[in-house]
Amino acid sequence: MNNITDNLLVIKNGLDSEVDKLEIRVKDFESRIQAENYVYIQKPPRPRYDSYQFRNYGRDWGDDEELIIDNCADNLLNKTAFIGSINMFLELLFTEYKVTLTNFAREIEDFTMQLTAMKISAYLNYAEHMLNGTELIESKMADWQKERFTELEIYQLKQFFKAKELIESLKVLVNRQQKFENTILEKIKDTRLAYVCCRKSFNFEVEGVDCNRPTENATVDGTVD
Repeated sequence: MNNITDNLLVIKNGLDSEVDKLEIRVKDFESRIQAENYVYIQKPPRPRYDSYQFRNYGRDWGDDEELIIDNCADNLLNKTAFIGSINMFLELLFTEYKVTLTNFAREIEDFTMQLTAMKISAYLNYAEHMLNGTELIESKMADWQKERFTELEIYQLKQFFKAKELIESLKVLVNRQQKFENTILEKIKDTRLAYVCCRKSFNFEVEGVDCNRPTENATVDGTVD
């Protein structure tokens, strides 16, 4: 059964490695999102004029640029809250899987210890049998060993099924993480578009942006009015 134990350890170590890679990718993604400063509110909004006042009272756009920026800040994200929600989701995403993987490692260790204990018992039985020459001990120990081997075979079979479930669960975990990442990137894109198009509504020059898309009316939560 040593080969069986070795195979289980190989699977477990492989899963650990994949989880580590995924965590590195997640941390890199978090760093990228934190660096997207153009979609976050940079400072508390100042008292401002609304678009009606700008259009109807002939204010100088250059002098009032900061007021316009504040006026469009409703389209931006609160960085602390946004990053906090991302971190919370990713933490919950990994927590359950890590607990399951840790339990799996403990069960493999328990299986290895039981196997070692059985081998020691077999050696002791052999030594005792050789010393006293009784067939009774040999017969009883043989039955016990057969029973224990059957129990351990069933146990290791369960571990292989659990390993298979962990592999499938990891695939689901990766898919969820990728879907979440795509959702966040789309949110960043829509937020930037909403902010830029708001500034365009005040006649600021905006290049390379199509504000006629349906997402120009994107709200803060990413939906479309």
